[in-house]
Amino acid sequence: MSSVFKEKVLPLTDNVISKMKLIPYYDQLSQPIEELLKPYNLPFNADQLILVLVSLLVLIFVSAIFGNSNGHRGSRGSSNRGSTSAGKKSVKRGKNIVILGLQGSGKTSLFSKLSNIQKLLQSYTSMSVNSGNYQTENGKKLVLIDVPGNSKMKSLLPKILDQAGCIIYLIDNSQFDEQAQLEASNLYDILTIHEVNEKRIPILFYLNKMDLDSSNDASHIQQVLESEIDDLRTTRGSTPVVLNQEDDRKEIILGVEGTPFQFDQLPQDIKFAHGTVTATGENEVESLQPIRDFISETLLK
Repeated sequence: MSSVFKEKVLPLTDNVISKMKLIPYYDQLSQPIEELLKPYNLPFNADQLILVLVSLLVLIFVSAIFGNSNGHRGSRGSSNRGSTSAGKKSVKRGKNIVILGLQGSGKTSLFSKLSNIQKLLQSYTSMSVNSGNYQTENGKKLVLIDVPGNSKMKSLLPKILDQAGCIIYLIDNSQFDEQAQLEASNLYDILTIHEVNEKRIPILFYLNKMDLDSSNDASHIQQVLESEIDDLRTTRGSTPVVLNQEDDRKEIILGVEGTPFQFDQLPQDIKFAHGTVTATGENEVESLQPIRDFISETLLK
């Protein structure tokens, strides 16, 4: 090993040093260093020390450039694809259950059922945020929040969703064909909220009022929403700039640029279920079970 060093490495080093000495003012730099090293009787001279220091500076400079470049590309790629979320650093989400959806989708009725309010609520449109508790099967209480679907509430969503552990998004199945574009627009606004994207908050799309119209299944509604959101990426821009609650500008890429939008491209888990929130008896248990299972899977594991 020492013979290889003497035969291969030292000649190369000497060659580099000889070229370094051609640099203007090099002697003025090396001579003071040489004087400093003399008392210590070290196994290297000033020229060799300068070569090592210059090499280290070059390595640090190159690493800084390419390290930042790779990190930037990686962050963009991971925000584009939901499949990469497993490899990401875990994020801390809240524990609140947030119910969202358009007006008339059944949010307040679901809030009533999950918060164990015994009296039957009359059908009405809630104009304020409802907050209560959802009690799990093991007795644990979780905060349950019902957010009205009117546009005035959109400014509150970033703060509310910052503490969310999961989202239950209700869709009125009986009105979906007429409201498909409005549903997609509302979803687009929610999915591009910084807190929803950054914390990868799981979402359950619950197709409500199946007792009124069961002609649309989950597969059909998913395809229509994906197509409508894909159109919105073109009209609104595929990389909208949104504001989080600290008013920091954040670029959110919805889906994968250059390919049709699909929900499985999102960084969070997306599920679909269906039923009728206002069902009673055995039908109530069956209708609400997918929601209860979703809450358990996302907040109790």
